[in-house]
Amino acid sequence: MNEIHQHFEWLQFGPYKSKDYGVWISGEGSFVVPERDVDVFEIPGRNGTLSIDNGRWKNIQITYPCFMSGNFLEDFAKFKEAFFRYTGYRNLWDTHHPDGYRKARIIGGLKPKPGPYNRSARFDITFDCWPQFYLDSGDTGITFTSPGTISNVPAESISRPRVSVYLATSGGSKRSGSVTIGGRTISFANLPYDEGSPLVIDCEEREITYGLNGSVSQYFTLDDGDFFEITPPSVSVSFASEVVGLSIRPRWWTL
Repeated sequence: MNEIHQHFEWLQFGPYKSKDYGVWISGEGSFVVPERDVDVFEIPGRNGTLSIDNGRWKNIQITYPCFMSGNFLEDFAKFKEAFFRYTGYRNLWDTHHPDGYRKARIIGGLKPKPGPYNRSARFDITFDCWPQFYLDSGDTGITFTSPGTISNVPAESISRPRVSVYLATSGGSKRSGSVTIGGRTISFANLPYDEGSPLVIDCEEREITYGLNGSVSQYFTLDDGDFFEITPPSVSVSFASEVVGLSIRPRWWTL
């Protein structure tokens, strides 16, 4: 998201840009660092506390102070209709952080304070966000038609990719094969073949789908019990049997 207004900053939620409704933002509340999910226990007879790290980060809340100028009554009606039509999480960009986005949902309502003659207004809008800040560069697919390496992994990133697996077009009605990324292998056997559809392994959603078959996790074995992770500085990629190629969307993220 490289377009930045000459004087004002704005945000985009899903396909909707706040500037299209005359809404401009301050980014003072957007520089938030998530908190680790840690359980803390007090144990009788033991000094101090015992802490257990749950291996995850908590959601964050980002509040943007907003300003409108022009025709408040008309523009605000259009703005709330566009931004509040969504349920669940959507991509959230802002011009203070032009290199990536967060997954967010709007929480709470809006309480605008109109100015004289309804020609301006101020209000806050608050988003509940996943802790990850996804880099735009991680949305570009990396294609493999033979074993190789994903290099130049951002130093601060640990990501769970979306892997599209392409199978040989010749053969019977069942397919078998395996994919190995970063030393982790996911293998499958007797998978009903769906011509023209890639097999999709979504490591963040922990879901495996295949065309009209939908979820096909029952055909798969995760050799070490987990999905792929991509960690710096590089990871190897290989595949076998009836797998003929991969497209890996790495989804790099930072805090």
